[in-house]
Amino acid sequence: MSIVQVLFTILFASVPIVIWGYVFSYYDGVEFQIHKFLFWGVAGAVSIVPVIYAKDIYEYFSLSGFLTVLTRSQNSVLDFVGAFLVSYWLPVGIFLVFLLSYSFSNLLVLKRTFFQVVGMMLATSLFLAVAASLLPEFGSGNLTIQGNVFLTLSGIVVVYVFISILEESMKHLSLYGSVGPGLDRREILLFAVYSALGFVFLENIVYLSHIRESAGFGGTFFGTLFSRSIVSLLLHIFASLILALGFAKYVRLAGFAAVFAFVQGLIGAIAVHALFNISLTYDKSGIILVYIFIGYFFFTKVFLDERGAEKA
Repeated sequence: MSIVQVLFTILFASVPIVIWGYVFSYYDGVEFQIHKFLFWGVAGAVSIVPVIYAKDIYEYFSLSGFLTVLTRSQNSVLDFVGAFLVSYWLPVGIFLVFLLSYSFSNLLVLKRTFFQVVGMMLATSLFLAVAASLLPEFGSGNLTIQGNVFLTLSGIVVVYVFISILEESMKHLSLYGSVGPGLDRREILLFAVYSALGFVFLENIVYLSHIRESAGFGGTFFGTLFSRSIVSLLLHIFASLILALGFAKYVRLAGFAAVFAFVQGLIGAIAVHALFNISLTYDKSGIILVYIFIGYFFFTKVFLDERGAEKA
């Protein structure tokens, strides 16, 4: 592996990210500002690091067996819930430590909002863990993730819900690196898009690096780049915007209505993300067309409504 190959991989992976950043800035009715795009993109890219190295993190803390618990129905509810929460909060906790060290002064300003959001994520993860532990086994499947084999549809649902809450939490938490109390709804949505683009950028580099090492810069490499730069990228943006809309309502409302808005956005993002992955696992590729169709109208409504509201 030469440095030139690495640089070309980064270059090829960055081109569609910049194009989409410009497209969504245009949709949002604001000038594409490269410094903001780079800042939030880097924040989003950093947020995926604990996800990519989750297996290594578990092994380092001698907790690799926790994921295995999620594949076994005979474990008690307490064991299952403990495994789910530890597997989720260990990488999230590492990222939170990074956030605190990176942007402590900013988090002091946002401490109430930040810690409330973390608390709502904790409550949501606990609810999902308990719900998943009570889910009866049904259906058949065959999925292997990090050496763990899932042979039922219920098991596959659980693992993809777990992966979705982990990824959506990371992408959202990256916003707190510099988000200020005065940000309006439009900025929250656009920065959520930038963060998702950064997340996908680093994720694509990981996928493309593996392909390049085995097959070089060929049809498989560019085919994967093309599909991930459209399908996977729009999925991540779709889910991030659902959660960002919930967060935008949360900062505008108060009391239970605010909490409900955020949790609704988080669960909505998890559901959209998990359903897509589950469908592809069962070769239901038609879900791609459904998501593209719904996503187009969703993006158009979200951003054009913002532009119309500002003009009014």
